[in-house]
Amino acid sequence: MIDQALQKKLVPSGRLTDMNASVVLGLRVDQRTISRAILRARLDQLVAEKSRERANGKVGREERARLTKAIESELMTRSVPATAMNELAWFPRERAAWFSSTAQRANEEMMELFEKTFGLRLVPLVPLTLAERFIDAQGKGGGALDRANPTDLRPRP
Repeated sequence: MIDQALQKKLVPSGRLTDMNASVVLGLRVDQRTISRAILRARLDQLVAEKSRERANGKVGREERARLTKAIESELMTRSVPATAMNELAWFPRERAAWFSSTAQRANEEMMELFEKTFGLRLVPLVPLTLAERFIDAQGKGGGALDRANPTDLRPRP
């Protein structure tokens, strides 16, 4: 949630849409991964060591699973996360926000976080909503798009 004292300083009226400024936010996502080839090589190395230590030369399934978990944990702490950053530019007075990702998952996460944080619901800007805004701005609203017919753009034989 936005800090109430900060919100009061930015927007004395209490309505975020009255704010005469733009806000730039970032959504950072860090993801750690382990190379399966490295995991496999390290596991084979440890299994070979354990096999040499034992009289029967075998490593059981349970111990192999335990070794795999230990190696994954070790490699995960040493791995460098891959970072993705998506920006959101918000213009409260214009009632618009622009998000820099076209990925569906990132868009859904940003919409959910934005609504939780600011109590405002974002509407995706797709051709239909863009056309509706354009028509409304020209004063030609009143269901103009409901009366529109699709155009066949296929080449004619």
